[in-house]
This record gives sequence, structure tokens and C-alpha cells, in this order.
Amino acid sequence: GIATSLLFSVFESWLIGAHIEKGLTSSSSNKTCSKDEEEKWLAKSFSYSTYGSSLVAIASGVLANVVVENSGKMRPLPILGGNMIYVGGYI
Repeated sequence: GIATSLLFSVFESWLIGAHIEKGLTSSSSNKTCSKDEEEKWLAKSFSYSTYGSSLVAIASGVLANVVVENSGKMRPLPILGGNMIYVGGYI
């Protein structure tokens, strides 16, 4: 509950802050965007984020299913451990 709420609200706050920092708001001093353009930028960004998250979730589920089917056991963690270490090191 709380962790999921923080996960999504923190990203959304960061995204809006990044748009403001890049000057993609109608309230910025150089007026680079109109209010409609600002809303389009944010809508497009949130759309890409949602679409990308959905694709990653689907791909992860399919990969986990393939690993479990091929190993014959409910132990995908040891098989995918190398990937977890790589991603952890990358981050």
C-alpha cells in the first residue's frame, strides 16, 4: 500500500519537476510552452512511462514463466541472480 503509493507519487513528482527544470512549463520565465503544449508534454511522458512499465511487467512475467517451466522448480531467483547482480551494479 504505502510503498506502492510512494513509488508512483515520487516518480510523478520528479517528472513534473524535470519538466519545470527544462523549461517546459507555461509559468517559466522564458515562456517556451503554452498551457496546452505543457499538458501535451506531460501527457506524452506519462503515457510512455505507463506503456513502458506495462511492457516490462509482461516481459518479466513471461521470462519468469519460461525459467520455471525449464527448471521444473519454483526457483527462478538463482537462475536470474546474475541479471539481478548486473542491474544492481548498473544502478
